[in-house]
Amino acid sequence: MRILNLIQRYYPAHGGAERHLGEIARRLAAAGHDVTVLTTDARGFELFWQPDLPRISPAEEVHEGVRILRFPVRHLPGMPASYDAARRLLWLLSRIRPLPVAISHRVARWTPKVPALRHWLNTTTD
Repeated sequence: MRILNLIQRYYPAHGGAERHLGEIARRLAAAGHDVTVLTTDARGFELFWQPDLPRISPAEEVHEGVRILRFPVRHLPGMPASYDAARRLLWLLSRIRPLPVAISHRVARWTPKVPALRHWLNTTTD
């Protein structure tokens, strides 16, 4: 079976989600499945809003039987300042009970920009 996983960070980045998916992906690969992980080149979450931080390379590798494709995080001008404002706004929104669905859907779009990943998903024949 061919299995595709998508996660914000992956090996060698360490965190709960990364370890959890890593364990699942390794076991599936060891069982003979073709496992690919799509992720960003972010070593830490801070890279999502601070462009000058270290990144993970190479863009493609196989680790413990799992194919890893890393896509670069892109930043909009003024990202560090806009991130601080967004964090404050999210804190204020978290006080609203219940949070209107329309607002939560808009907030969910405030994600790191990874245009190469979107392009890959739209054009791959893998």
